[in-house]
Amino acid sequence: MRGRWRQSVSSSDETPIQGCCWWDPIEVEGYTPAPGENMKTYFDRVSPDYFRTMGIRVLRGREFTARDTLTSPPVAIVNESFARRFFPSPSPRSERFA
Repeated sequence: MRGRWRQSVSSSDETPIQGCCWWDPIEVEGYTPAPGENMKTYFDRVSPDYFRTMGIRVLRGREFTARDTLTSPPVAIVNESFARRFFPSPSPRSERFA
């Protein structure tokens, strides 16, 4: 075979085909939910290089790295829908939620 092959491996709690099945309610700093607004969001835990392995481009910020551990400051990667809904800033990199 011709061409360059990149090799990468990563893991995920859920499969992309199955979709996410792990959800929790969230609180977004500076965001006041409307009465009765659903504040549950789906989560998936992935290992470093997951997005590169899956061929998914990260639009802003960075991927998870081996330095993102249980004892390091928490980080998250959110999709565009989440960012548009909760973070009106064009650069949501410093936004906070729990």
